[in-house]
Amino acid sequence: MISNDTVDELLQSAELALECGAFTEARVYLKKAMLHDGHRAEPYYWMSEFCEARGEVREALHYYCRALDACPTFPSARKALFRLKQLASGTGV
Repeated sequence: MISNDTVDELLQSAELALECGAFTEARVYLKKAMLHDGHRAEPYYWMSEFCEARGEVREALHYYCRALDACPTFPSARKALFRLKQLASGTGV
C-alpha cells in the first residue's frame, strides 16, 4: 500500500534518515518515493547516490539509468553515470 506522503516528503524523510545513519529506513523511503511516482528522477538519483556511497556499483548504475529514463536531461545523473561507467570499465565491474 502506498502512503499518502508526497514524493517530496518521502525524499525529505530519506535525507533525514541518511543524516542519522538510518540506511535501511532511507532505502525504504526512496523505494516508496519510486513507487509513488515512477516518472520523477529524483528518487532514482538519490538511490543511485546511496548505492554508490555503499560500494554497490551495479545497483548505482541501474538507478542512474532509471533516473535518466525518467528525465533524460537530468544533468547530475548524466555526469554521475558517465563517471561511474568510466570507473567500472577500469575495474571490470
